[in-house]
Amino acid sequence: MRPRVSVFIPTLDAGPRLDDLLLALERQRGVDLEILVTDSGSEDGDTLRILATHGIEPARIDRADFDHGDTRNAAARRARGELIAFLSQDALPLDDDYLVRLAAPFVDPTVAGAFAAQEPRPDVHPFQRLNLDRHMAGSASWELRPAIEPAAWAAMAPAERVERIRFDDVASMIRTSDLIARPFPRRAFAEDLAWARSSLLAGRALAFCPGARVQHSHGLDRGEFSTRTALVHAALRELCDFVPIDGPALLVRRIVGTSLRFWRAAITAPGRSIWRRVGDVLVAPYWATVQMRAMRRGAAGARYLPPR
Repeated sequence: MRPRVSVFIPTLDAGPRLDDLLLALERQRGVDLEILVTDSGSEDGDTLRILATHGIEPARIDRADFDHGDTRNAAARRARGELIAFLSQDALPLDDDYLVRLAAPFVDPTVAGAFAAQEPRPDVHPFQRLNLDRHMAGSASWELRPAIEPAAWAAMAPAERVERIRFDDVASMIRTSDLIARPFPRRAFAEDLAWARSSLLAGRALAFCPGARVQHSHGLDRGEFSTRTALVHAALRELCDFVPIDGPALLVRRIVGTSLRFWRAAITAPGRSIWRRVGDVLVAPYWATVQMRAMRRGAAGARYLPPR
């Protein structure tokens, strides 16, 4: 039986790449497909035109009213599919059976959500490619994570908690009834991780599907990179009590270790000229310092919020 899947894309000045995403979705086979879009005030001249070309009338909200959790929750309430797939406007499915592969774990009735593998764009900076490859979404191993008893959660080390709740709604799928029962929380960042924690503790399972692949990565400047890293680690402290760097000595060791990894990534990155490689080697310690200090700052500025 073909699964009924509603795909939801939040848009804001998505640009011409949105056409590639919609074409990729229209090529999907093996599912009954619905495409839902909420636009939060695009002014680029491309987004609304491309949506109209594909026959999609978006829901429209003010930019100030957009929330990563609430906007997705509203889409789930109007979705007709038994499964709702979330895609960022800059995430491109790489295969025509992407949705079928992502839907496969839901034959298990305990599965509430699944997320896809992310492959960086060819032009991504080697340091950011390394960080994405080290993330769960860059793994090649299929994984089913069962529910967690509250007592087991309380006994877990913070780093183990982090591994258990990894979930990325950049490219994901959730059973619609599960999302309605346990909506995304309203928060500035990491609504997907908070939802994953609550789902696992509510007796539901999660899956990672590396066979479902999207191309997705960001070209972040120093400020964006620092802010995003700090937000991630503030969320991990709030949700898991995870503190990656608890003192100046460890900070120095982590900067050195990350610099070495960045140097290796700079030297081995394909398709970059010798001069760009030299430049990457020279700035590696600086970027390692930015990342490690942001991790420490994010965790230090937050406090653990145990599940209720």
